[in-house]
Amino acid sequence: MAEIKSKDDACPDGGTCHHGCAEGNCFRVGFCGPLSNVFPNNTWPSEMTFDQDAHVKHLESLDASQ
Repeated sequence: MAEIKSKDDACPDGGTCHHGCAEGNCFRVGFCGPLSNVFPNNTWPSEMTFDQDAHVKHLESLDASQ
């Protein structure tokens, strides 16, 4: 799959989205740390979660619409 930028093109820490995320479900929250010095202790806040199943369904819906 080609690189897809999200609608907002931004991650919760201000980074650029390259994972085709749906708003509120950031791939990087599930698999990466935030950019340095954005959040305390360089960790995502506990209320930020990633739902991999929802992410896959979202990407599949993008593929279907093309």
